Amino acid sequence: KKHSWNSCPFSWDEPENIGLKAAPLFAIFELLFIRSNLEQEKINTLIKGLINWAAAIQMADDITDALEDLSSGTETLVMSGFYENYKNRNDINQEIIDEFLDKDRILMFYDTTQKLFDAARKCFVECEDEILIIYN
Repeated sequence: KKHSWNSCPFSWDEPENIGLKAAPLFAIFELLFIRSNLEQEKINTLIKGLINWAAAIQMADDITDALEDLSSGTETLVMSGFYENYKNRNDINQEIIDEFLDKDRILMFYDTTQKLFDAARKCFVECEDEILIIYN
């Protein structure tokens, strides 16, 4: 909340960091993996996959909630640069958002989320975790 009405703190260079917002969930998964007697290296790989998966899901959520997020002071990675380009925060509406989400930005969103899902899938396949492969 301390970032309200400020630019997005995340970067297109490291979009997987968005997945870290789900850290409490990963703590639960790690405990389950430990309880299942998995090796630490495998646990680390699975958590890395879950972080990438969560980042892709978060980005998809952010694009669908763009109007609500921006209106309440939250600029997400998908909408990064919006507050810089549109200074009047009282006029945020779907038409302005659609204008901001031009072809290049939509393609960047699509490519980024696909890369995140691919990275997650690679981790799950490496660990031969069928449930997480299917889940992804």
